[in-house]
Amino acid sequence: MPGAHSDELECVIEGAPLARLNLKMQITGCPLSLVKENVGIDVMTGDVPWLRFGDVVVGSPDVTKLLRIRNEGPISALVNWQVKDLLDVGSEDRKVDVLFEPTADPFKQPIQLKIRIHETKHYDAPYQVSPVSQLIPPHADAKFNVVLLSSRVWGSGICSDVTDMSNKRDADNLSPVQACMVMNAEWQHPDKTENGAAGGRSKRSSLGGTHGSLDYGTAGGSNT
Repeated sequence: MPGAHSDELECVIEGAPLARLNLKMQITGCPLSLVKENVGIDVMTGDVPWLRFGDVVVGSPDVTKLLRIRNEGPISALVNWQVKDLLDVGSEDRKVDVLFEPTADPFKQPIQLKIRIHETKHYDAPYQVSPVSQLIPPHADAKFNVVLLSSRVWGSGICSDVTDMSNKRDADNLSPVQACMVMNAEWQHPDKTENGAAGGRSKRSSLGGTHGSLDYGTAGGSNT
C-alpha cells in the first residue's frame, strides 16, 4: 500500500539475546486504476486520465455506459464518487476572491483592490455515477454506471448553440459537455487485538485516491 511503513525484524539466535532491527520504507503510487476495457468509454491516459463518452444524438434520452475500477491493493477500498464543474476544480478550498481593477484616475489611484467572500456556484452535473459508493475487494474490479442526464443537457441550455443539426456549421459549433469526476477511497484496515489476531475494521481517508480528479470527456451531439 502507498505510504510510509515501519516494522521490526527480529533476529532469534540460540544462546543470544533477541535482536531487533527497525525497518522503514516509503511506497508511492495508487492501487486503484481505471480498466481500459470499458463499454463505450475510451480511456485516454495522460497526467490526468481523460474519459471520452462519445457522440450522443441531440435530444436523446439518458445514455448509460460502463466504467470499471481495479483495486490491486491487499485490502478493500470503499470508493465514493463526486461530479464537479471542470472549471471550478482546484478552488474547493478558496475562501475569498481577490480582484484588481483599473480606476478612472490612474495618477491618484492606479488600481482598485476588492476582496470578496468566495461563493460556490450551484452546479447541475450533466453526468451521474451509480452506485455513488461501493466497496472494492482486494485484487478485484468494480463496475460503475456513468449516465448522461438528458434533462440537464438538452433542457438546461448547455447545447442551446445548436439550432439545426442538418446545418454542418451549427453541428461543428456544438460544445462538448464536460465534467470532472473525483474518486475518493477509504481503505478498510483490519484492527489488531492484543494477541495479534485480526479484529474489526477501521477506515482511513485517502482523498483523491486515483491521483486527484478524473476529467470526464466529451458528450457532444451527432446527426447520426
